[in-house]
Amino acid sequence: MPYGMGFTIFRARKPRPKVFGLGLSRTGTTSLNRALRGLGYNVHGYDAALLEAWRAGDRDALFAITDAFDAFEDWPYPLAHAELMDRYGDTARYILTVRSAPATWLASYIAHADRKGTASERYRELAYGYPHPRGFEAEHLAFYEAHNRAVHAAVAERGLQACFAELCWEKGDGWREICALTGQSVPRAPFPHKNQRSSA
Repeated sequence: MPYGMGFTIFRARKPRPKVFGLGLSRTGTTSLNRALRGLGYNVHGYDAALLEAWRAGDRDALFAITDAFDAFEDWPYPLAHAELMDRYGDTARYILTVRSAPATWLASYIAHADRKGTASERYRELAYGYPHPRGFEAEHLAFYEAHNRAVHAAVAERGLQACFAELCWEKGDGWREICALTGQSVPRAPFPHKNQRSSA
């Protein structure tokens, strides 16, 4: 019997890279979550207990989750960007979501903190160092800008530019940019903006 007749040859599917959303909250993290789910990723989002563990120095708790899932966004992942790059290197992809301007991000974060009230004070303090942004606007703007610079620096230091994208939904980024980074086909469905006005 000629080779290849009577049985099927299966080609191994290239593993899909993990995707880490490294943007701060209120930069479009929910939209990123929904987009990645739409591409078939098993996404792990905001995790208050994991944020507590990370701030307490428990790296193993974080890595147990990042080894088990294949996409991530919101806290505590932005805080761990350097450690995540060291662990996964060029086998993963890294997305820094940003707002159209730092002041736009701050206004969205203040409004969100006002809506959540005291219930989220503990986690805002763990993330940013303050229970509420009001009265500490300059400090939060400095945090936002320093974080974005630090992510870019970490990418450059590790030579991961081909694995990285900075995306802003307000400027028109969406499916094309995510799919170019991850090697996925662009869906026909509209990009899942959670809230175009606030870019949650």
